[in-house]
Amino acid sequence: LAERSSRFMDSKKSALYNYNNNRQNFLDVAMYLGVFVATTDSYYYAYDQFSRNYKIRRIIEEENLSNGQKANTFTRSMKNLFSFSNRKDVLKAISIFNKYKREYNLDKKIQKTSKLINSSYTFTKRKKLGFHASISGYANFLKNRFKSQKSTALYKLRERTLRVLYAGSKIFGNAVGRVQSRRGKLYNSNDFISKAKLKLRPLDTLLEKTPFRLTDKFIPGFWGHAAIYIGNESELKELGLWSHPKIKKYQAKIKDGNTIVEALRSGVEINSVKSFSDIDDFSILRLKQNLSLDEKKEYILSVISHIGKDYDFAFNVETPSKIVCSELHYLTYLDVKFDVEYILGQPTISVDSVATQGVLDKAFSPISLYLDGIEKSQSIQTEFESVLSEASFNLMALEEKFKVYLD
Repeated sequence: LAERSSRFMDSKKSALYNYNNNRQNFLDVAMYLGVFVATTDSYYYAYDQFSRNYKIRRIIEEENLSNGQKANTFTRSMKNLFSFSNRKDVLKAISIFNKYKREYNLDKKIQKTSKLINSSYTFTKRKKLGFHASISGYANFLKNRFKSQKSTALYKLRERTLRVLYAGSKIFGNAVGRVQSRRGKLYNSNDFISKAKLKLRPLDTLLEKTPFRLTDKFIPGFWGHAAIYIGNESELKELGLWSHPKIKKYQAKIKDGNTIVEALRSGVEINSVKSFSDIDDFSILRLKQNLSLDEKKEYILSVISHIGKDYDFAFNVETPSKIVCSELHYLTYLDVKFDVEYILGQPTISVDSVATQGVLDKAFSPISLYLDGIEKSQSIQTEFESVLSEASFNLMALEEKFKVYLD
């Protein structure tokens, strides 16, 4: 809002400094002032709180490829909106508006703009102030400006700290991720691949475990990775999505069997069931809620929009420009209440947080399960919950041993 307001105000500035007392000139000045006070009111009522709330500020400031949001939009917009030069221009607009408004009080378009201006909190507070006329008013302006700069400085300090943690985690993750003692027990199994393809439906969640990889040793809980199935060509055509611009650029890949979106160390990619098969354990979870056609479309397009993003080595769910595998589900299934955990002060979603939604009273149902390379055809729900509870018990036992060691 502030960024668009600034662009609009810039287009009307000539009316301030080349003012001829005619309807169009006055309307331009009034619209300039109206946009400023409306935007500033929004800042006072909402954005001022955002600037001091690190979590919300981070979401606003992050570059987000999903919706075309540029980085540091908030800081740039507020800096421009509350600059000293802009303040001077606004006070000039107030002077012109107060001087000539009675001449145009019968003009309907100007009446609407005037009503917006006169009802504004910002205008009622500032309309009587000169640029240096009120020492207290000017002091308050400087005070608010300092607070904004202070919150920005603290935000930047936190961001630098997070970048250091991110860089260290990336180096460690990439080094450990290359260590693999063998191939998975389901690797390139035609029986497994064909059965998985038959069972999968758009928006199903895929879970896997790879105990033969060193990275698995550092992942809490049982499951180590999660992905989302978006559908094959015929399924996407049935949903009316095949010709959608977001799908179009991946049509060739989807025709080649790439139907799974997952966040890997190399980034968010669209891959095949076969490439997913280098595993020992596997499960498919399906959302219990019956989604409408529009909801299915929205969810699938949301998943697709993350392709190409970097992997989030900081595992922070509040960084929309970088994605970890379980975060893909957190950002897609907005109605599902995943458990958020904190690691080094950063909110994160573990793969088991996604998997836990597959227990009996939660959002998903397990419809396929392989453990140690063997398909479970009976008591899938019971077996699925069993491995989760066992992993939870082992994790608690490990924590207790660690506490004893510290004592």
